[in-house]
Amino acid sequence: MLDGKQVEQVWSAGAGARDEIATRYRYFKGRQVVPDLMIPRIDGRPKTMSRTNWLAYAATMHTGFLTTRPVTYTAGPTGESEEGLAELRDLYKRANLDRQDAANLLDAITYGLAVEVVSFDGQQHVVTRTRPWEWSFLHDSAGAMKAALRRAVIPPATWRNNELTTKEAEVFTLYDETTIRQFEYSGEGEARELKQFGERRGHFYGRPPVVVYRATDSGDSFFSQAFLDQCDMYDVTRGSLSDDIKNNVDSLLMMKGMRIDPFFEKDKEGRSVIQKLREVGILPVPSDGEAGYLTRAVDIEKFRFDLKTTRQAIHLMACIPDLDETISGGEGTITSISGIALKLMFHSMIQQAAEFSRNFTAGLRERVTLLNAMDARRSRPVVEDYDLRVSMNIPYNDVELVQYLANLEGVLSTKDKIRLLAFVAAPAQAYRNLLDEAALSWQVVLTKCDQLPPAELRRRIAEVAAAAARPPA
Repeated sequence: MLDGKQVEQVWSAGAGARDEIATRYRYFKGRQVVPDLMIPRIDGRPKTMSRTNWLAYAATMHTGFLTTRPVTYTAGPTGESEEGLAELRDLYKRANLDRQDAANLLDAITYGLAVEVVSFDGQQHVVTRTRPWEWSFLHDSAGAMKAALRRAVIPPATWRNNELTTKEAEVFTLYDETTIRQFEYSGEGEARELKQFGERRGHFYGRPPVVVYRATDSGDSFFSQAFLDQCDMYDVTRGSLSDDIKNNVDSLLMMKGMRIDPFFEKDKEGRSVIQKLREVGILPVPSDGEAGYLTRAVDIEKFRFDLKTTRQAIHLMACIPDLDETISGGEGTITSISGIALKLMFHSMIQQAAEFSRNFTAGLRERVTLLNAMDARRSRPVVEDYDLRVSMNIPYNDVELVQYLANLEGVLSTKDKIRLLAFVAAPAQAYRNLLDEAALSWQVVLTKCDQLPPAELRRRIAEVAAAAARPPA
């Protein structure tokens, strides 16, 4: 069992990982520090800070691509988990876990991990999302998590332990395989020491009740340092272009063959000639003098080329299509792209999403395992035989797809054809609705079959059969 000094060691061991997280947090918030932009211009003025938030854009695109449609849980072939899945779906609705799944995936892509704590309040499950920079982990030689350490900073004027806090406090919570303990600093100066406070609480999960979500195979942030460097290059070029334009707006006045001293002589009111001339916008010059603005031509094309090249590199490294270039007509417009061309445009994003999904679903299954541990102890239904699906929000030309369904007649069943329609949120339910509608139609026909002439009966039966076989619109 770890003591206060060992807890400090575990926390210190994760300092490097937290530094990486802090860097990406600044880029995500658009607060990144670009070294080249911190150096002042030759004339001493600061350079233009033009930050483009590429990291947040790419992370949000990937997150939406995988979480626009909620994660679906379905019972396996045995159907034994159906009751447990019903309770899991109720938990999703009550705790708004669809939103939490999206937030966890965003953190995992951006920072390399997302962390949540599973607990039980005596009546129901509680799934608490946390911030990834609050954690450090202790693993054994095989890579299994033995303990998870969370540091929370409690600010002044917070209601805690039935009283209002007066100063900031650091609280460390240690989760191990059987207990949950809290540590807090006591003493001042050299006597300052991290000690356990309060009673240790036991739990019955059989492992630290903490779920760590990952998005990449390496477990690192998807956004490498090379990607951040490209973002910096884009910002430097944009800032330089702005500075170049400003330089021409604030052009210096060049005067030839004239003495400068008289322009700075002041009158009785303390105003110089330069000040007076600025007010009227006129500068008279002697016959042997010459005046003009010192300017230079701004080569917009070199800026445009550099920005386009960097932009292409950013989208390539982020595995997302440059939709702005497509919509503007650079490579054809969105409305003229369909079928395989539309899918190829998102090919790199689809490939990367497969890696994200593979790693992220492992965390979702860990969450179910922890929920099962508590439900089994309570003699509640558990979820063991189940399928988990994360759907990609691949854009399709829906009209084109529906038109081609007729060509699949005799190749695929109606149930399988419905699954091809991306705009149908629940294919299985849609198929059941279709069968119910067909059965109702047959029931209407057969109710008064003894009152209908044979020809009319045959006509109605033919209409119902044709409607049941027709692909859904």
